Amino acid sequence: MDSITREEMLNLVDDNKLRRFFACTDSKRQKFHTPKRFNLFTVLHKESDEVNLHSKFLYALLNQSGEQNLVNFLKHVGIKNFSCFNLKVEREKYINLRITNGDKKAIKIDLLITNGDKQAIIIENKIYAPDSDKQLYRYYTELTYRGYRVTQLIYLTLDGHRPSDSSTNGLNESERELIKKISYECEILKWLEVCLGNADESALQSAITQYIELVNKLTKEFKYMSELEKLLLKDNNLCVLEELKQRVGDLEKAETKIKDEFFKNLWREIHGSIEKRIPQLELAEHDGAMEWALNPNNKSNDDIKLGKSNQCGLYYSLKGDNATLGVEMLHQWNVIIGVRCHKSHHKVYEEFREKLIFHEELRKNKDALNHPEWWPWLESVDENLNFRKNEVVNKLLNDKNREEYVDKISENVKQIWEILDKAELTASYSWISSDIASFWTSIERKLSYLKKWICLCFHFWTWCNYSS
Repeated sequence: MDSITREEMLNLVDDNKLRRFFACTDSKRQKFHTPKRFNLFTVLHKESDEVNLHSKFLYALLNQSGEQNLVNFLKHVGIKNFSCFNLKVEREKYINLRITNGDKKAIKIDLLITNGDKQAIIIENKIYAPDSDKQLYRYYTELTYRGYRVTQLIYLTLDGHRPSDSSTNGLNESERELIKKISYECEILKWLEVCLGNADESALQSAITQYIELVNKLTKEFKYMSELEKLLLKDNNLCVLEELKQRVGDLEKAETKIKDEFFKNLWREIHGSIEKRIPQLELAEHDGAMEWALNPNNKSNDDIKLGKSNQCGLYYSLKGDNATLGVEMLHQWNVIIGVRCHKSHHKVYEEFREKLIFHEELRKNKDALNHPEWWPWLESVDENLNFRKNEVVNKLLNDKNREEYVDKISENVKQIWEILDKAELTASYSWISSDIASFWTSIERKLSYLKKWICLCFHFWTWCNYSS
């Protein structure tokens, strides 16, 4: 269901408490809103991926520009009495446990900074993942056992909150004092700005800038959700939310009913328009691999599919049994038109593809270059229409808009059918192919009998000559 506007929600219930509740949520949403912009990090990874995105990028920056970024990091997070001699940064530091904990036989430290004096700084990076039992304790004890002097246990989170008691369980009082809470919102953002100022490559500057934007987005979203949690705990707002959910649920049921009826009418009108333009087209026999928008044996409204499966559509007979002229809706997203034939029927697949993809009138179609497993040739009716959006359905509920859309589909189908008909690839040529095939089969059978008869006569003649 599309998101409902604040005004629509307020109209659901005539209740001052509900109005106050949504006025608060609306102001908080505006306060923490972040405009959508292209970001390479979120294209390549989930934005909250601690291991493959955040720890990886922080590690890369700490190792960039010699030791300058690393030294600046230590200053920005307030690290003192840590030698800068022979500094080293490691990511996902793998250490085998001396004493295994159930199935856990090793630990991985997110980021580990060490120096030539065997001092160590542990950085535990947390975005949304929960703490593990005795996590910081195990890090500390395992490194201490291996001769390192842990000077700081840095606990990095979006907002700088403290680690859970479960994570620190086992640490004594003096060891707990080594824990330092830092946040992306404060220390990391300030350090990133310094790194950006020191960056001497445009590619690095762009990367840091985009990462700063991502960190800002994550911290604002975290604060927004924290504010919403506090709001729900005030003034019985949980009860208000429950009432709203019930009413929204009723709206979703009504929405489903409207969409069901819409898809029924749409498919019926598309088929009617195609029949009117091309009377000789007939729905193909069901092959078990197609979801039908119309049952070819019964075209009543009750048999119309609603476009809820991955794909459904109308499929019309073409030459032979392995190809159809299809009008299909993919994932309730967009309607495509083309020839439907599986690649396993290689000869048929290539024959249809060759006739259509190089045709002068269709050559400009960019979708023609995409020839997936089931479609030797296809085109999108309107790639800007997404039937999952209520605004698209609402637009086509208008009779005039829907009529124009349906006419466009049937006209495109007619254009493709006429090209195929000239190439003798429509169903009207199937009987010719069938008769020719039967004729040649009959000839081959008779030739086979004749060959056997000649061989028999030859053997008989040879035997007679040998006997005489």
